[in-house]
Amino acid sequence: GRPIINTRDEPHARQAEYRRLHVIVGDANMAEISTFLKIGTTAIVMEMLEQEGTFPSLDLSDPVRAIKQVSRDLTFKGSLDLNNGRHTTAIEVQREYLHAAHRFYTTRECSPITKDILIRWESVLDTLERDPRLLRRELDWVAKYDLITSYRDRRGCQWDDPRVAMMDLQYHDIRPSKSLYATLERTGKIERLTHDEEITRARSSAPTQTRAFFRGACLKKFPRQIYGMSWTSVLFDTGNQSIKRIPLLDPYRGTQQLTTELFQDIETVDQLISRLTT
Repeated sequence: GRPIINTRDEPHARQAEYRRLHVIVGDANMAEISTFLKIGTTAIVMEMLEQEGTFPSLDLSDPVRAIKQVSRDLTFKGSLDLNNGRHTTAIEVQREYLHAAHRFYTTRECSPITKDILIRWESVLDTLERDPRLLRRELDWVAKYDLITSYRDRRGCQWDDPRVAMMDLQYHDIRPSKSLYATLERTGKIERLTHDEEITRARSSAPTQTRAFFRGACLKKFPRQIYGMSWTSVLFDTGNQSIKRIPLLDPYRGTQQLTTELFQDIETVDQLISRLTT
């Protein structure tokens, strides 16, 4: 089966200072709240790890097998084996981590976004135990299950029907004219966290708080001279024999605040490099 974490030593930053936890398992989410909770709860656990928070003793005996079990269990009552011989369920695991997060933030500053994640996290767990279909406006798998169930009831088809398999794929189609999710969104049947204007702006404007801003500024200022870009560098072809490289080894250098003045009153890549090296 597919592993949970990519163990390749590839921090995409200064190796002596940074490490990257590359999680490569999970759903291809469309719903904004699904994504918000997936990324948000992971970020909370990462902060707890970095700050040496206290975690529940819930080591799974076979994590990869457990993920498969949970993904196929819509009752949330399936038993998961722990290393210590005990058994638990997916909901119980989530609740233990949620309680640990609440304890962690009782003695630390908790941002408004983190508070929102914690509130939604608890609400989703409560609703999953009560009636999962109440979450069809928030979670992808519930929205998709509701769509397919309604279709099966109307058409009298089974789960192995090719049309059901097509719906499963079509839900995640990123083309608005083809996507079942986009249809739900257009008809107001999915809860949003963002506005279309924000999404349009994000397509052409890089985040301002990381090195992504510097990459975006280079692309806007010198589009014809960009030879290549990666996490850790910008490459320029200025017509000389050698490619010029600007390293970006610190994720938090190159922010809007730090680099805006660099691009003022310059016309060439050489001028930019000169400012960076003086």
